[in-house]
Amino acid sequence: MNSLVPESPLFVLVDDQMHSARLMWRTLSGIDPTITFKWLGNAGRGARLLADIFDGVASRTPQLIIIDLKAHSRATAEFVATIAATADLLDIPIAAMSPSLEPRNREVLLASGADGVFERHGNLTTYTEEVRQLAAFWRHARAPKKIRA
Repeated sequence: MNSLVPESPLFVLVDDQMHSARLMWRTLSGIDPTITFKWLGNAGRGARLLADIFDGVASRTPQLIIIDLKAHSRATAEFVATIAATADLLDIPIAAMSPSLEPRNREVLLASGADGVFERHGNLTTYTEEVRQLAAFWRHARAPKKIRA
């Protein structure tokens, strides 16, 4: 009976900071309460849980994977590189959080396989707007592609 009711979109987050993960959850919930959000933990735990998802072991496949690891390192880019091919095969976009949107930061993350790059902000109002853009990115990434003849 419920098969006609679409399942809420599932966003998963790999983040090495619990505070940051809670902030993302609260912000997304305020923007779109239909989004289901799951924090997968840090890089190690996130990699194990994503492997289960990719292998079909998990009960649900996410519609968006968000990666937010160590602000002052290449951890996010390296993690994205390890999952990008499989996520692409499963048509799951990857959003990478970055300390800034300077061209070099964006280029590294996009080259690693991220589909979108978003800036991590310290100001709550600006952060909320960036998360709003992240949700809009997901909607755009999931929109059916038009075929031109």
